[in-house]
Amino acid sequence: MYPRRIVLIWFFLWTLSSVSQNNQILYDFDGLPQSLMLNPGAELNIDKHFGVPLLSNVYGQFGATDQDITYNDLNNVNNEDLDNKIKYLYDLELSNSDFFVANGRVEVLNIGFRLRNPDYYLSFGMYADGKAFGKYAKETMDLYFFGDDKDNDGQPEINKRTDFSEINAVGELVGVFHVGISKKINDRTQIGARLKFLSGSLNYNIQDTEGEYFLLGDDPYTHNFNGMEIYFRSSGLDLPVINAGDELTLGNYPPAIEDWSEPISDLFFMSGNFGIGIDLGITHHFDENLIFTASLLDLDYLKYSKNNVTYTLSEGNFDLSDVDFWDPIPGSEIDYWEEVYNTYAGAGNDLEMFPIETINTEYNIGRAPKLYTGL
Repeated sequence: MYPRRIVLIWFFLWTLSSVSQNNQILYDFDGLPQSLMLNPGAELNIDKHFGVPLLSNVYGQFGATDQDITYNDLNNVNNEDLDNKIKYLYDLELSNSDFFVANGRVEVLNIGFRLRNPDYYLSFGMYADGKAFGKYAKETMDLYFFGDDKDNDGQPEINKRTDFSEINAVGELVGVFHVGISKKINDRTQIGARLKFLSGSLNYNIQDTEGEYFLLGDDPYTHNFNGMEIYFRSSGLDLPVINAGDELTLGNYPPAIEDWSEPISDLFFMSGNFGIGIDLGITHHFDENLIFTASLLDLDYLKYSKNNVTYTLSEGNFDLSDVDFWDPIPGSEIDYWEEVYNTYAGAGNDLEMFPIETINTEYNIGRAPKLYTGL
């Protein structure tokens, strides 16, 4: 019920990668030391390498399953009006199978050298990694724009279900210090592994949601929420504490991180949010003309224990009674839903309060692993 913050956080990391080159996949480019980042078991015919800080391996990318969506299109939609940006996405008629993804990386340091035993190559370094993913929640967006009148005929639709389990969004900004080693087993096989120490700077995630909404009755209407289990977890973001009985002020767009010194320092293990991970890779020659490579990356685990805010809506079943059905005003949806929320949450009214709660508790995240193969 606080759409501006959720959508802004969803898009937050996208803006961080707005000025950079695209991510050029260097998998199986054995002549380039960056290939070790995609396959720790890659073969390198060099004795050492050094990545210039903040100049090597800088990239950002934004993508979506719908070919009509580009970062520039979204950014050019009236920068001062978030309602128009959301409406732009809605008018593309996306489905539940559509999703958005953004990635960005800045390499701080990357060094490697061959050991006294030439079969071993040692590498180490540090980089900042930002990622974001979000599914398009069509039914939730229908409710956001049209409320209970989804066919826009002026009459509410009774018992029309909205499934909240389609909501799924994650994003992060982490610092990674890595140490890797590759070993030539024989003339046919080379293996490698990289140990990573992670520092979580920013994180948000809303996953494994459950619940549905539908309208019943007439004068008064009953807004029914069944099986609600929604957890929005965040770390390092300046989010307000919201509990049942508190009125909500969404604030202005965009949300500002006025002092970036803390998020940047948190990339260098100052956050208290720590994790560990491992990357694995192999190169194998079947013969002189047929080579197989594979790598499994980001087998990572992070524990967020500092600056955490978690919004919970987990009372299962509850009802809200009202003489009106929900009917957002076109072009002012954010203000409308803020008013609706405050109608129920405001202290001193006779309506049941919306059962949202803010807790500050640590949580654990497993990063999404990646698999690369080549033949």
